[in-house]
Amino acid sequence: FCRTPCVQGRQERLVTRVRGTVLCHISHAQVRPKPVLSTLLMVAADEEEYPAGLHEWSRDGKRWGPTRESLSTHLILVAVIGLVFPMYTMFVLPVAVVLHGVRMALAKKTVRTRPAEGEDDVEVRKGTLPPEERQYDLVLFGATGFTGRLAAEYIAKTYGGSTGAVKWAVAGRNRDALEGLVRSLGPAVDIIVADATDEASLHAVAADARCVVNTAGPFARYATGVVKVCVGYGTHYVDVSAEWHWIRELVDRFDAKCQKTGSRIISSCGFDSVPWDMTTFALAQYFKEEHQQNLASVYFVDRVVAQPSGGTLETILSILFGQDRYTASLPYDPLDDRHGERSPHRFQNKNVRGIERAPDGAVCKFFVMAEANAKTVRRSNALLGYSGRLRYGEGEAHGGLLETFCILVETVAAGAWLACPPVLSLARKFVLPAPGQGPSKASMKEGFLHVTAFAHGDAGAKTRAVFYLRDEPGYRDTARMLVEGGITLASTPEADLGHKGVVTPAAGMGRAFLERLKATGTGFAFHPWRIEGEAHAH
Repeated sequence: FCRTPCVQGRQERLVTRVRGTVLCHISHAQVRPKPVLSTLLMVAADEEEYPAGLHEWSRDGKRWGPTRESLSTHLILVAVIGLVFPMYTMFVLPVAVVLHGVRMALAKKTVRTRPAEGEDDVEVRKGTLPPEERQYDLVLFGATGFTGRLAAEYIAKTYGGSTGAVKWAVAGRNRDALEGLVRSLGPAVDIIVADATDEASLHAVAADARCVVNTAGPFARYATGVVKVCVGYGTHYVDVSAEWHWIRELVDRFDAKCQKTGSRIISSCGFDSVPWDMTTFALAQYFKEEHQQNLASVYFVDRVVAQPSGGTLETILSILFGQDRYTASLPYDPLDDRHGERSPHRFQNKNVRGIERAPDGAVCKFFVMAEANAKTVRRSNALLGYSGRLRYGEGEAHGGLLETFCILVETVAAGAWLACPPVLSLARKFVLPAPGQGPSKASMKEGFLHVTAFAHGDAGAKTRAVFYLRDEPGYRDTARMLVEGGITLASTPEADLGHKGVVTPAAGMGRAFLERLKATGTGFAFHPWRIEGEAHAH
């Protein structure tokens, strides 16, 4: 333990404290000694054992970092895993995986392809109202779900009702639930009844809106029809999906049609993956404007406190175990498509796979959503051309090597247990939140996100940027970012927006979106590069 990086340089102090504790036990000293394990935990959680500012990053009274209590809990969990996990992986998991593989092989798979030329299923609506003449700036679809309700509350509180600064309406399949939501909001809000599985009903959602904001997931299951109708009407569309197997389908099917109708179809407009996408965009602009260089590499260190909702978990499970697959017509990955041709701008994914040191000395493990974030930035690079070969890395920081290792073991063990269908079925029934459910308001008050990006230009310049969400990032700030993305598309002059088509937040909205985020609560700033061991600027 003394050789681990979290206590390097202070081995003598650690040994002295442990030796003193043991001698106190032996000599029955009058001073009550701390148990050896408690002493080790205290040293592991001691602020002096970490570079200043890394032990506990705090803003708005919120805490991040290890404590003796949290480390004790992690060690107990790892000990339990060490006892149970070997037997589970040797006997239970192999049998469960084989049975699940057989079931998947025998199950009916749906494999779809893009309609042939002349059979395109997108109907371009002639004679539709131009965007400036439409009644609504936004239509919030799926407003009665967990994220949808937070989005509705944010709009009502910030912009008022349907006749306020932003003209908007709520939409969903259950009128009674929508009416109950509107009553709870206070100001009068218009209601549109529409079902994602009934395409005919979706015309009322897209025909009279400048932008449709969709929170009804899993999106691969329920949102394709909404996107299709929006493309036909030339209506912009945003959602919070990180389902990149589905987003590839949208690029393949709808990007070319969007060039004709003027739609911008933007997914990942929330916690996944606005902070990383917009920070990379801002860094690329910074290097061009300040140093006349291209962005060459970016490494993200994430510090996050957040909890998943039932809808998010259902989305993850649909990605892992879904039977619906789409075969793209493009001869290359749709993520690299630049409106009909393969982009020359390449991408290297160097995300943390296990545990490693970040440029600032933080101990990082892999982040569960880093792959989705990397795909978003890859798509932005293909469209905006940050670099001929952009190198991207991301990891989640914890308090030190001991805590990071424990959390890594817990994460891997949880994934292995959920890979067993019977365990997954029991967890969905008794443990995991159901779709429409999410964290409590009390727990969301403790949430935040702090992302530090370390970036290099292709001629040697380097800088650091910080993106900070002061509210719960997975839901409250996701709702805010999603709504502000919709307002950006609805209210920004066409010349100030980015690419049309199936694009990313950075490629479709660019600087206008970043400025709106900063104006509504997002913290963002550039800082001088800090070498390993130096403190973060708060």
